[in-house]
Amino acid sequence: MKPKYFYCRLPLLILILGGTLAAQTTAFTYQGKLNDNGLAANGNFDLQFALFDAANGGNQIGATQFVPNVAVANGVFTVRLDFGAVFDGADRHLEIALKPAGSPNAYTTLAPRVAVTSTPYAIQSKNALTATSALSAADSARLGGVLAGSYVLTNDARMSDARPPLAGSPDYIQNTATPQSNSNFSISGDGTAGGTLQGGVVNAATQFNLGGARVFSVAGTNNTFLGPGSGQNNATGFSNTYAGANAGLTNAGGFQNSFFGANAGKLNTGSGNSFFGNSAGFVNSTGADNAFFGNNSGAGNTTGAGNTFAGAAAGLSNQSGDSNSFFGNGAGFLNTTGGFNTFLGNAAGQRNTTGSGNVFAGNFAGLSNTVEDNNTFLGGNSNGAAGITYGTALGAGALVSSSNTVVLGRGADNVRIPGTYNFSGDGTVNNLTVLGTLTANLPSGSNTYIQNSNLTGGSQNASLAITGGGVFGSNVSVAGAMSVAGNTSFLSNVLVTGSVSSATSLRTSLNQVITDTQATFNGPDGILATGTFGGGAVQNVGEGARFFWYPRKAAFRAGITSFLNEWDDANVGSYSVALGGYNKASSSGSMAFGTENFSTGDASFAAGAQNTASQTAAVAIGYGSVAAGPYAVALGLQANALGSSSIAIGYKTSADALESMAFGNWASTNQKKGAIVFGDASTGAYVNAAAENQFVVRAQNFWFGTNNTVAAPANQFISTSTGAYLSTGGSWVNSSSRALKTNFEAVDSRDVLRRVVRLPVLSWNYKAETNVRHIGPVAQDFYREFGLGSDDEHIGTIDSEGVALAAIKGLYEEIGDRDAKIAAQQTRAAEQQKIISAQQAEIKELKNGVSDLKTEVEALKKLLCADHPEADVCRKD
Repeated sequence: MKPKYFYCRLPLLILILGGTLAAQTTAFTYQGKLNDNGLAANGNFDLQFALFDAANGGNQIGATQFVPNVAVANGVFTVRLDFGAVFDGADRHLEIALKPAGSPNAYTTLAPRVAVTSTPYAIQSKNALTATSALSAADSARLGGVLAGSYVLTNDARMSDARPPLAGSPDYIQNTATPQSNSNFSISGDGTAGGTLQGGVVNAATQFNLGGARVFSVAGTNNTFLGPGSGQNNATGFSNTYAGANAGLTNAGGFQNSFFGANAGKLNTGSGNSFFGNSAGFVNSTGADNAFFGNNSGAGNTTGAGNTFAGAAAGLSNQSGDSNSFFGNGAGFLNTTGGFNTFLGNAAGQRNTTGSGNVFAGNFAGLSNTVEDNNTFLGGNSNGAAGITYGTALGAGALVSSSNTVVLGRGADNVRIPGTYNFSGDGTVNNLTVLGTLTANLPSGSNTYIQNSNLTGGSQNASLAITGGGVFGSNVSVAGAMSVAGNTSFLSNVLVTGSVSSATSLRTSLNQVITDTQATFNGPDGILATGTFGGGAVQNVGEGARFFWYPRKAAFRAGITSFLNEWDDANVGSYSVALGGYNKASSSGSMAFGTENFSTGDASFAAGAQNTASQTAAVAIGYGSVAAGPYAVALGLQANALGSSSIAIGYKTSADALESMAFGNWASTNQKKGAIVFGDASTGAYVNAAAENQFVVRAQNFWFGTNNTVAAPANQFISTSTGAYLSTGGSWVNSSSRALKTNFEAVDSRDVLRRVVRLPVLSWNYKAETNVRHIGPVAQDFYREFGLGSDDEHIGTIDSEGVALAAIKGLYEEIGDRDAKIAAQQTRAAEQQKIISAQQAEIKELKNGVSDLKTEVEALKKLLCADHPEADVCRKD
């Protein structure tokens, strides 16, 4: 401990007796008071006393007195000193020096020296007849020479007569259980009421607080802010109404906004918005004239304007899309920049991202639409093929598969038009029933339609060549070769005894064979299907179980499709593959495997069940997982990778920001860019990132090591293969087993102590923590003194602790030696005291002898003078 400067006021009590008490001891008791920077000191100190004949300079009188380990309590200490017979009436001044008990440092001398007098000064006295000064006294007869009773008046009439304000007077506020009439009060400072404060009208000049936090304010012009943090940063904004914790938190100049719900419009800076619901319009920045209603509705909107979202998570991902109207739970959920859309119904337009000008109405209406524009789907599950525009599907389950097309109902539906229907243009009808009259221009002999023939029965043993297409309702038996150039449906068995080919190859001569029974291909060389990429006719395979190779787009399909016609041309991407049930791979190089997977981004991949990979190179694997960001990866159960280059792996993980990652269970990057979050299965609540580029881990414990012996003791939060661990209580425990150590050497503890004394110990802060102070050495000084550790850039805790223990041991040895020296000095002093006591006894005996001699001499003198009065000794001059 480095000695401090102590100011010491040192009262002194010395007993000085006259020369007649020559045998009185020269020791005296000394009592003083010690202050440390103005405060009474406490602790043990080594004290040193020296006596001088002047206040400054001068000569030292007697030997220096050392008194070790003196207890100081509330600044007061008492010691016994003995400088010998040096108090002869001349000036004497006492010089005092001190240091903390056992400190190896030098003594600190106190100034000034204290004059030694014979006047006693009592720090505390139970009784004193008179006192020049008393800081505190329980009783005193006089104060300043005046009788104490003179300071107390007991007979002044003003102390007993009645005068205003009388009891019950309206001139003061009274403490009563009932209201006091006509009583007003005004307090310029602060006030606190321990009970309930109530009144007819409570007027606050600025705001109302609860628990120290503002909960109600009308700051600014025509503003109303209700809830902790609501409108907290409003500066110039006016006509705003915010209700909910952190509602409109960062809005500074936005005006005419209405936000209701916790975090509603939290980051808003725009104007004219209405957000209702928890986190509604959460990240809206400059977007204006929006109306969001529902939990998390429009939560991701930033600059989009003129939007109306109603329903939980409606328009959740919208960023800059304008003039959209989404109504229903999850309606327009993934829309980001698409504008001028109208989605009505549960999950209507849920997967639309950039498509604009669409109208979807009904449960899951427009579910397959992602980037397509100007489509109209009305009815539950009404949808359209990928890539189409100006498509219209009317009715539940209606599906339009090509652009500029209107589809009315499903294939199994009957459409009735009781009135007149005028049809212009082309049309396709599976079954047409005309109850009235059908008028059409069908030129005779035209090759654009099949004409009715009366030829029935029998067979024709010849080659069959069909240059167009056709439908065969019964068995077809061809004894020779069969060549088919168009699409032909065979509703029964097809038996060809010859070859099935054309002038080029099978791939162009037989485009499609449909049969209600088993189709068997027998041949030693397998099956080869070839075609021309970009050529050939457009294929729409419809719903049902299908095995489909599509040379036009170099695409392959096998499995089953639904009424959504996932495998029609518009939903088939070039170089794409879809295997399983109800899978869609609509973009170039996309792949979908399993059931109900949607791979709609270029080079995207979806496998498992009900997964969606909607952006370029996105990957979604598992069940119900969504990869909605470019290059995003979602693996697991309901994993969501929504940010660009994000990764979500596990159960209910969410990586919803750029280059963020979420792993494990219930882990979310919470829209924080670059965040990495790990969650264990210990709870069903999300662990969220709180800042960008943050690494967050929720786990019961950790293990790090270089071997395969993994352990998780109950008291260890972080375990390692080295044996070091972080306890569940929060302390780091180093591995220090003898079995792990070698090359033991003895340590010179006193040398370590000297090095510690020499080691600079400073107060400092890390450059990265400007406001956090620390005390300790720097690694370079520590390494120079002790040479411990692997370099001069770090200090190991086990090294600093070892140095401290060795220094303590060295200090203990130093104190032991000093105690031994003091004990020896005390022994010598005791021996000297014995000698002095013996000498004093001899002196006393000599004095007694002298006294006896004097008595005898006086007796002899009397005898002599009686006989010889003339003797000189008897004369009285």
